[in-house]
Amino acid sequence: MSYNIEYADVVVAKQIPALPATMKSRIKGAIEERLMTIQYPLASL
Repeated sequence: MSYNIEYADVVVAKQIPALPATMKSRIKGAIEERLMTIQYPLASL
């Protein structure tokens, strides 16, 4: 099963631009890795 990660508009418009350029790709990669590897129990949805 594959998933797409979508960022909220406020994150894209305000929070990401405020990050230092050197940190943007590291943080983006960490977020995506965490979201793509976490396993949520279906019962909790």
